[in-house]
Amino acid sequence: MENKFFGLFGNDSDEKDVIIENNEELCDIIDKPNHESLVNRFVEEINTKQERKKRKNCSICQISVHKYVCPRCSIKTCSVKCSKKHKETTGCSAIRDQLSFVPLKHYNESHLNSDFSFIEKGSEYIQNLNRIVENNPKRDLSTWVIRFAQECQKRRIQYEKMPIAFKRSRSNRSIYLYKEKTIYWDIDFIFPNCLSKIEPNEQNYRPLCFKLNRISENGRLIDIVKDIIEQPTTIINNNDDNDNSDLNQIEEFDFSPYQQQGQQQYQILLKHKSGRYYYRLQNEWTLKRNLEDKIIVEYPILVIVLQEFLNNYPEL
Repeated sequence: MENKFFGLFGNDSDEKDVIIENNEELCDIIDKPNHESLVNRFVEEINTKQERKKRKNCSICQISVHKYVCPRCSIKTCSVKCSKKHKETTGCSAIRDQLSFVPLKHYNESHLNSDFSFIEKGSEYIQNLNRIVENNPKRDLSTWVIRFAQECQKRRIQYEKMPIAFKRSRSNRSIYLYKEKTIYWDIDFIFPNCLSKIEPNEQNYRPLCFKLNRISENGRLIDIVKDIIEQPTTIINNNDDNDNSDLNQIEEFDFSPYQQQGQQQYQILLKHKSGRYYYRLQNEWTLKRNLEDKIIVEYPILVIVLQEFLNNYPEL
């Protein structure tokens, strides 16, 4: 190819405005394209793409470059406001899950410190459990407690003994008499529909709670409750527990709502150990038969409720 540049417009030799020029530099550009500039441009594009990948925007607002990474779900945020919004919308606790898998290439010094503290907490927890087991008073139960639990098991009663640190355990005087082959239970009584004698004009019901000691399991349930309702003063005189101060308040309460309604108008319930549910008991059955297939923690809790308020006590 000759080193000539022909005009793009005009004829070969007829027109005067044909441009004939000897330009070696321009011909070199046409013959040999500039590869170096193309390579530089390509490298610049790759670098910009990599920088964009590294500078990912905030996952919440999608505007600013992220500054923070959630340690639990790895969500990228740019500010405290976006971090709070992330917690509110997803319910994330922003606390790293110490049991989650971390690839080795992402494992760093912070993960090592976290794992070390987790192992320390686990060992401390095990030591505390061993200390509790060693000092547990239920390990060395007395023979009468073991015998009492065995007799409850024979009667299909699931008896549970509490640690001696609880007041309920210390105040329990339930006993099994071998000669009579009978269990005498302590019972907590709750009468939620009593009236006050101190304020006779007040018609609002007031709950009465007290505990009676060593009631025979062979007595009918209705007879036990009826004696309390009709003769409350005799209960105080026959009580031999000097520590039970709840009995002294019986004289301040009036059982007239139970006396007027009659025994058919109130229901006797056994409180479940959870405290949220109740067992419906049969009034004509003995205490022994009513406690069959029930869970008793230390001693029973009986609730005597009027029929009109029975819906307030969910039954099992």
